[in-house]
Amino acid sequence: MREMLSVFLESAGHRVVSAADGREGLQILAEQPIDVVFTDILMPEKDGLEFISDARQIHPGLPIIAISGGGTVMSTEYCLRAAKSFGATGVVQKPFSRDELFAALEKALGENAERI
Repeated sequence: MREMLSVFLESAGHRVVSAADGREGLQILAEQPIDVVFTDILMPEKDGLEFISDARQIHPGLPIIAISGGGTVMSTEYCLRAAKSFGATGVVQKPFSRDELFAALEKALGENAERI
């Protein structure tokens, strides 16, 4: 999934930095400026909900787009609602198209979408 996102975004001219899990993602946020974050909900080490909560404390205005296809315990709808309540700017349900991904990106960035 991470590689597919990278390909979509890089093909549109975006610079992509990826992390294997929420813990690594928070480390990257601490080390360099990031314009927008895509995060899966179900991840090892630190899941997406924990990541969103922690990232909000460090970068309250950072656009965060949560992605989920649900899991064996939680439905997709529940995961995405929870992500919004934890502070996600937007959500995308798996499976998704390139157009859906970019629509969520533009919506999350609002009028600043051209700057990235």
